[in-house]
Amino acid sequence: MDFYDRGILTILRDGKPRTFQQILSEAGFSHNTLRKHLDELVYQGLVTRLKRSRKGPGRPLLTYRIQREAERAVSAVLDPSMGLVVVSFEALSRFCKREEGGFCKEIKDHCTPVSCPQFIK
Repeated sequence: MDFYDRGILTILRDGKPRTFQQILSEAGFSHNTLRKHLDELVYQGLVTRLKRSRKGPGRPLLTYRIQREAERAVSAVLDPSMGLVVVSFEALSRFCKREEGGFCKEIKDHCTPVSCPQFIK
């Protein structure tokens, strides 16, 4: 997790949904950087993107909020005083977008801690 991810997660830490523009005004970095890192956090399952309909014509309004399941893990990363958090591989694999029923779509085999492409880099 890099500086930008931590900044976004710190802004969303309270659990309130925020629009892209609200996050942008609080974050203080460029539009493209925020878009890239928000998309990655959504892909990783740490942040949820929700659609809200507007009153009147126009595109729906997108809001972002931190995933409830990820709140404790994120709090531990953002606040080191909380201590070390141990998460089993089975619990962690629920957030993997490549895993489906214990089968990894990327390696086309059963997902294990040894063969997981998330860990092997």
